[in-house]
Amino acid sequence: MTILLIGLLSLAAPAAAVSSQVPSGYWESVDLVDSIDAFAPGRRSWPEDLFLKDFECATDGRCSLGWTCKGGWTTHADGKTRAPYTVMAVGGESFLFLPWLSGDVTVRGMKPSFYVLKKADKTAVRPRKESVKPSGQIAQSTSTIKPFDDVRGKDLSGADFSGRPDLVGTLTFNERTVWPEPAAMGKNDDPRRLMSSALNPGLGVRALHGQGITGTGVNVAIIDQPLLDDHPEFAGKLAAYRDFGCGSDSSMHGPAVASLLVGAKCGTAPGAKVYYAAVPSWKADASYYARALDWILEQNAGLNGREKIRVVSVSAVPSGRGSPFTKDNKAWDEARGRARAQGVLVLDATEEEGIIGPCHHDPRDPENVSKCEPGFPGRGGRFSGLILAPVAPRAVAEQYKRGEPSYQYNGRAGLSWAIPYAAGVLALGWQARPDLSAERMQEMLFRSARVTKQGEKIIDPAGFIELVKTAR
Repeated sequence: MTILLIGLLSLAAPAAAVSSQVPSGYWESVDLVDSIDAFAPGRRSWPEDLFLKDFECATDGRCSLGWTCKGGWTTHADGKTRAPYTVMAVGGESFLFLPWLSGDVTVRGMKPSFYVLKKADKTAVRPRKESVKPSGQIAQSTSTIKPFDDVRGKDLSGADFSGRPDLVGTLTFNERTVWPEPAAMGKNDDPRRLMSSALNPGLGVRALHGQGITGTGVNVAIIDQPLLDDHPEFAGKLAAYRDFGCGSDSSMHGPAVASLLVGAKCGTAPGAKVYYAAVPSWKADASYYARALDWILEQNAGLNGREKIRVVSVSAVPSGRGSPFTKDNKAWDEARGRARAQGVLVLDATEEEGIIGPCHHDPRDPENVSKCEPGFPGRGGRFSGLILAPVAPRAVAEQYKRGEPSYQYNGRAGLSWAIPYAAGVLALGWQARPDLSAERMQEMLFRSARVTKQGEKIIDPAGFIELVKTAR
């Protein structure tokens, strides 16, 4: 059993002692935080829609998602992973701090974030709109910024970074973030410079682009949250777009992954074309992903020879251990099997089939593969048997309204960013050698990787292309 020893922290606001009571009843999500002490009542940290909308627990400890909460411990449905939960009274209301046992925790051994849920009357809960929208709210200025904080859309004009060099480079921010005057900024903390530098995929990818290896003539596919098609990173690059019941025009996630794959500035394969399937991941129903993949295979059936879709990027865990999807997981496994039978490589984040893991650049030498470190900045993890692709620091497309494209910067991001990166590198390989199969490409991606002293494998785009070119 994986046991995560997470310290139980207290809130800065007055609160009751930590309780190990069964959190029976209905709870509604109000925030997602890295640690319990990061929660501030009345001020939301997570700027986007919350994936987990609510949580319900019976008096015997059986809860939503197949999890159990009993004796102070939340146990995943796999029966092997657990972490402490906390129930606190703050301002006369009860809050549940639920460790989010996602695949990053159950599979990769990372520490969990915490959903903050407030006790609610289920019969009085108002209907929620499920579309993913930006918060649209500017937070009050603060001088208590911690490394890796999410400050998108926040007013930091009152903060002082001058004595904290390199802090800004660890943050997640966007073009709506308000910064203090230059005198209050630390050394190496120019947000515009950081954003511009992080558009670079690194690891020699732009040098390959300079040689004309951009993925031109290669078709790829993405299954992810919705996007608008007019962002300059990928405008004109969508070969087809199909919405599978999202009910919203755009999202945070969709534009980001599309730009990482085919983006004009930040993509690994800016010359490739994308068949894009938009799915409502927040419904936790894997059948949407299965239908999307089947649609991609239908499109592929009408394509000839070199026009065939080669790889599908899926930054999600629709099935298997650690999956947050609670419905029709088998449907995804079956659809992925159909894709394999047709020679289409599907890159997802499942433990059973996923082959991609995270690494992070040295921001001062992003082209140097030997300086790319396994895992996420500031966090450990285990990644044997995977090919590791960069997740940070990166800048990606952001857009919520047509005609209003923008960007966000990630000093630390999740595995979602690694999968489209790797898919794009594979697309470069297929431009050079369209005759090679998915199995050969995958094998050469691993064989060309830089191997660390611990045996982990870092993607090496230039080494991969050289190997592909000389393959027999």
